[in-house]
Amino acid sequence: DLRYTDRLDRERTIRIITSGAILLEVLVLLLVLNGIRNKLVAQATEVLRQKQSLQQQASALAVFNKDLAAVIEEREAAFATIAEESAEQSALFNAITEVFFVIDRYGTYHKVSPTNDELLAASRDELLGRRVQDVLPSPVAALALSSISKVLSSGKKVDVEYPLELHGKTVWFGGTVNPLSDDKVLWEVRDISDTKMAAEAIKE
Repeated sequence: DLRYTDRLDRERTIRIITSGAILLEVLVLLLVLNGIRNKLVAQATEVLRQKQSLQQQASALAVFNKDLAAVIEEREAAFATIAEESAEQSALFNAITEVFFVIDRYGTYHKVSPTNDELLAASRDELLGRRVQDVLPSPVAALALSSISKVLSSGKKVDVEYPLELHGKTVWFGGTVNPLSDDKVLWEVRDISDTKMAAEAIKE
């Protein structure tokens, strides 16, 4: 009858609407899942890119560390060589028994070599710019000024020999004073204590 037909039409319409709603929900769900998928893919790609970048940085750092280690090793070897050479030079200076002074006519020290304080009446820095009469005992200072005057007036070398009290012991020096310029001389002496002691022993 008519009511039955209407009821069937309504049920059919309801089923169509329900099916359409379900299809719409499925479509929305698919779109959401696709968006999530795209985000996951993008995140995975970014993570992979960052991983590759970190690997490259790690490789570069390893190369840098290797080069740095090589440079440090070379520098340490250079420092060791310098230290060894410095020790050798220091030993040579300490073994030198000759002392050179450049002194002007007024007895002022202008140059002192070597810097071995064991053979100096004062340290090199203390001698430079000072006069012999301010540093040496009066008899030795008088000998120095007299010798300098003779050398500058004659233009010829003069032999010198004198004792000095250095570090609690008497050290004998002997050598020559040579003209260097119009108002300066080169005072060159060496430690002759052993020779002096041997000569005294022979006399005795």
